[in-house]
Amino acid sequence: IHELAPAPKGDDDSAQLHGLRPGAEYTVSVVALRDDMESQPLIGTQVTAIPPPTNLRFPQITPTGVTVTWHAPNVQLTGYRVRVNPKEKTGPMKEINLSPDSTSAIVTGLMVATKYEVHVYALKDSLTSRPAQGIVATQENVSPPRRPRVTDVTETTVTITWRTKTETITGFQIDAIPSGGQNPVQRTISPDIRTYTITGLQPGTDYKINIYTLN
Repeated sequence: IHELAPAPKGDDDSAQLHGLRPGAEYTVSVVALRDDMESQPLIGTQVTAIPPPTNLRFPQITPTGVTVTWHAPNVQLTGYRVRVNPKEKTGPMKEINLSPDSTSAIVTGLMVATKYEVHVYALKDSLTSRPAQGIVATQENVSPPRRPRVTDVTETTVTITWRTKTETITGFQIDAIPSGGQNPVQRTISPDIRTYTITGLQPGTDYKINIYTLN
């Protein structure tokens, strides 16, 4: 129970309560005082806001995708929402809903060489936090890897091979995205590699594998 002390003055019509828990529902009771008499209480309920994610970063950027990471707020959540909008041209918005233990997302299908606004919201039931927000630009296009093939599969690994054109590149990015979209695996490898084994996968899970050329 939180009681405001000292009590507001008789001509006050508002007050602030401090030290409440984020994302918690409170019943607020206000009574009028005159000498030693109290009025019937005015009662209402209100849910406090939840804090936003922090430390938004973009550790990997390709011509058509971006990896987004963040730090979780110190409150129990029910999920996250990631929203990606083109900033200076017309194009589709991308939106991804994630589980509460997620602290990263891989957003694919973006336009090449385009600036995007990224917003990450924390969710708790019907509550939505203010967003952590940032701006990122996808890279210029380079020739994609060609003829990718899966050559070996185990319970927790997939081995793939590919070819590429002869051009100056800085490496490759490999994304293994499970069908539910949560806990994707991402690897960055050197430009001279043409076969790679992705480890750390979940048994019995369908994965979509994307290979990008980095420049």
